[in-house]
Amino acid sequence: MQRHPPKAQSRFPPLRSNADVMGGAPVLPGTRTTVYSVPGRPDGGDSVDHILGDNRRLTRDAV
Repeated sequence: MQRHPPKAQSRFPPLRSNADVMGGAPVLPGTRTTVYSVPGRPDGGDSVDHILGDNRRLTRDAV
């Protein structure tokens, strides 16, 4: 499993990549939520509060 090192005082959670999880796409730690799935949700009509409710490890700034 490849781990992306967290940046100093990053507002984003550290990402993980594993070829056996979601085809190796970077995911939020402890989930199968790819980093590619979050940015499109507001465009699809989801509120930031709804996204945060689904992904408790995200911060408002990260969304």
